Amino acid sequence: MLDREAATKYIHELLQLMVNSRGSDLFITSDFPPAIKVDGKVTPISQQPLNATQAMSLALKLSIPLLGVVLVVGVLISIVQAVTSIQEQTLSFIPKVLAMAAVLVIGGPWMLNQLMAYTAELWTSIPNMVG
Repeated sequence: MLDREAATKYIHELLQLMVNSRGSDLFITSDFPPAIKVDGKVTPISQQPLNATQAMSLALKLSIPLLGVVLVVGVLISIVQAVTSIQEQTLSFIPKVLAMAAVLVIGGPWMLNQLMAYTAELWTSIPNMVG
């Protein structure tokens, strides 16, 4: 899988190739090679299809920040509860919810951007799946 800089560079190269070929559309879909539309005809740019593990990658990218923060907060609260012998249920639940809300407020725009990009990619791949 490409990191963000390599993926951005790859997309710019594909767009530059499309412009140089006087193409009108660039098709980037999972399990198919990138293609451009020139004069109404769709032609593949390369023979290598794109990686199909993007859905799993997206799920991990979106869930790791939330789960990581909740895990750390849960361990810290458990340590405090063990040291102080306080076993109040809300003491372990409320900080986790607040930490998760903070992560969503801070990372929400990035998460939404990732989901929107993936959804757009899914929509563009529908014609290749149907016909």
